[in-house]
Amino acid sequence: MKKSTSITFVSQTLVGLLCIIAVAFLFAAFIINLYYKAETNQFIVNCLIGVGTNVFGIIITVIFVQRHLDKTSDKKAQILEKEKIIRFNTIFERYNREYEVFVKALFIPVNERAERLNDPLPEKLTVHDFKDIYSETRLVNYGSDSAIEKYYFAEEKLRNYVIRILEEINFEYHPELKNILVELLKVSMDYHSKSKVLELAANEEQLNRISFIIKNESNDWEADFDKGIYNNDVSTFVLLLKQIKEERKLIDNYQKYISKIME
Repeated sequence: MKKSTSITFVSQTLVGLLCIIAVAFLFAAFIINLYYKAETNQFIVNCLIGVGTNVFGIIITVIFVQRHLDKTSDKKAQILEKEKIIRFNTIFERYNREYEVFVKALFIPVNERAERLNDPLPEKLTVHDFKDIYSETRLVNYGSDSAIEKYYFAEEKLRNYVIRILEEINFEYHPELKNILVELLKVSMDYHSKSKVLELAANEEQLNRISFIIKNESNDWEADFDKGIYNNDVSTFVLLLKQIKEERKLIDNYQKYISKIME
């Protein structure tokens, strides 16, 4: 756990020095008592023992004070990290809402998007649901870009913000949350489908061919992909589907963790 390094170092140095002093006094008392039996020497011995034991008392006090300071410093650092996470989460949720809008736009038929945008997506999402991803979003205030272009735009903004969070917060006290965000970033960067998905819409003939293949529900493209049976074009959409499923699962885990620390 993160603690005040400078205070701890000073405390450890002081304890070490006091230990040496205490041992020196007690050792001197032992030597004098061993070789000199005079009453005057006994007085010196008692003084040395008293000073030595008092120094050990000071050492114990310093240790307890340091433990208290460490605990206080640790608690303060914990609170500061939590506040920072919650502050960054406010913006994260803003990007995530936009991301979720365009995820839905990929799976909802174009003529139903406006009405169904607030409905939850079905549990089972398939490549066949991508049949309208190249159509305009048909959503108010989102322009004439295609659903897939808007998805990639929102996904990239979310990814860049995750990078910023990881750069700004150390996650000393919430390593599990850090792992979730690292995994989300990894999924976003590892699924290289964007250029190919957009390239497939380069001309109308190619676009019509791809749309026809996607709509053909006689094939379970995802199952084929998992078995190592690849179709150069459709496999690109399988990667996109896997990316979305993994990202949404990790975002859900992230939100559950945030809810837990905000309780």
